[in-house]
Amino acid sequence: MKTLSNLTLSVTCLLLTFYSKYMFPFPLSSQGRHIQYQENFEGKTPWVGIHTQFPEQHSFERVPSPVSEGNFSGKFELRFGDKKITSTGIRSEVLIFPTGNNEKWYYFDVYFPSAGWIADKDEELITQWRTEGNPEISLRIKHDELILRIGHNKGIPTNLWHHYKLGKLKKDKWLKFRFHIVHSNRDDGVVELLEDDELLVQHFGPNTLSHNQELPHWKLGLYKWTWEKRRTLVHKRVIYFDNIKIEGE
Repeated sequence: MKTLSNLTLSVTCLLLTFYSKYMFPFPLSSQGRHIQYQENFEGKTPWVGIHTQFPEQHSFERVPSPVSEGNFSGKFELRFGDKKITSTGIRSEVLIFPTGNNEKWYYFDVYFPSAGWIADKDEELITQWRTEGNPEISLRIKHDELILRIGHNKGIPTNLWHHYKLGKLKKDKWLKFRFHIVHSNRDDGVVELLEDDELLVQHFGPNTLSHNQELPHWKLGLYKWTWEKRRTLVHKRVIYFDNIKIEGE
């Protein structure tokens, strides 16, 4: 009986190893979802395997302060006159490609320093989801106000897409944002935005331009398109991110 019990235990351990490694290749979050990507800047080399768009030396830096958790955060900086690294706009961003099904949970902590974020009448983006053309989902700032824009129809001008005004920008403190998104070009699409566990937006319906249910890529950082052509009221933008994560099934 003892030998049989040891054999049974060994087989059970092998099966658990197989399932955890091959059937569920991602670690599980506290909610039981698979963590598909995570960056907390505690490692010396962030963004391993991630496409970065950093045109200048100052575009990105791993820094010891301010931090939301741990010992480091990621500092993004954009200046008027920075080189253009893509075909349009001035940016300092990372580009992440989610995998798996179309239901995702996206997390990030963000910090807007007063000294690096003076109000401007021209918009900028700090995160966006895009398959083609204009980003279908984007968190943007104008006149120091946070705005979530959602659209799915190229035939409608973007100023007529859904714009959710989220109030004045909170500076010099860490904000925790969580997006629950069912990416879809049909009526089953969902976008929910929470800040510090408070539900700010709940949007139902199509939220992608893709007709083949292609997952959009996710971008984080700074994008200010007007600086490609002209100066605005400000000449520099600084923002900090921490605890970036994607969860899915």
